[in-house]
Amino acid sequence: MAASRAEEFLPLSTAVNKELKVQKFNLSADINCFQNPFAMIISGPTMCGKSTFIYSILKHKEKLLTTDYSKVVYYLPAADLHSAKRQEYIRLLKTVVPRLQVETGLPKEADCKVNNLPKLFIIGNSAYF
Repeated sequence: MAASRAEEFLPLSTAVNKELKVQKFNLSADINCFQNPFAMIISGPTMCGKSTFIYSILKHKEKLLTTDYSKVVYYLPAADLHSAKRQEYIRLLKTVVPRLQVETGLPKEADCKVNNLPKLFIIGNSAYF
């Protein structure tokens, strides 16, 4: 049986320390990138770092994302749009993505088909939609 691509770079049987709660891996640059198209679901309890993780990906987008997105859109529930905490987070995101668009609701099919240029959609707090 052939080794998976990940195992070629990182033999998991020797890399994972089961006693540690957090694992850190130093992988080659080409395996650390998100290649377009990709989908990711980030979930977890309140205050576990989901928003910080999204911010970190966007902050380091030149290293982590292989695509220069024509449009980055942050979707969130309308009821959440004007909260002080959400506005603070939007300001933070705009420090790393100045052209960030903020929309309420979920992306529509038409949002995906506007043109053939790649787009990045971030959907926040989907449990409230």
